[in-house]
Parts: sequence; structure tokens; C-alpha cells
Amino acid sequence: MLIQYPLIFSTGFLLGIFFIIRLKKFSLSHNLLISKGIPLIGGIGAGLSFIFITLFSLYIYHGLSKEIIGLIISSTIMLFFGVIDDRWEL
Repeated sequence: MLIQYPLIFSTGFLLGIFFIIRLKKFSLSHNLLISKGIPLIGGIGAGLSFIFITLFSLYIYHGLSKEIIGLIISSTIMLFFGVIDDRWEL
């Protein structure tokens, strides 16, 4: 049971690094979400990592509580508005 927490943490960390690097390359090659030469995709990479690691945790623990579902929904909404803010620089 105790081994699951470091596994979830390290998987989430590595997924975050993977998504940020891949999205940075994609953003620079397609000129998307770039402000003053800096790609604005770190939040998207972290958000995708959070979503994937939450689904991974769902697989390990065989279900989610109402609190975790609320956390997922609110995090997804924040990610959505963060992308909109980065896109149109609100």
C-alpha cells in the first residue's frame, strides 16, 4: 500500500516533464501560444499530467470519492480558463 504513493508521485512528475517538453516542441514548431518567444504551455502540460495521473489512481484504487471528483472538475475548469487566458492574453 505504501509503495503506491511514491509510484503515483513519480509517474505524475515524469508525465509532467514529458508533456511539457512535447508541448513546447509542438508550440514552437506551429507557433501556438507563444508570447515574446516563450511558449505558454506549461499549465497545459501540468494539467494533462494531473488528469492522467488521476485516471491512473482511479485504476489503482478502483473508484473516486465525491471530493476527488469535485477536485477533478474544478481543476479542469481552471485549466480551461488558463488556456483561454494564455491564448488571448486576458
